[in-house]
Amino acid sequence: MSSLHSLSNHQLIEAYQDAIKMELDAEFINLLEEELKDRNITIHSIKAISV
Repeated sequence: MSSLHSLSNHQLIEAYQDAIKMELDAEFINLLEEELKDRNITIHSIKAISV
């Protein structure tokens, strides 16, 4: 089981935003994106929240 599952939605979104800002490894960002997708959280909705 991935430790990403233990994050709250808010923590996951923050981790994703921080990973993008820090230009972390694309594979890690993809893992975050997959977890977001599994939770029905879209990139579009994240951008709307961060505006």
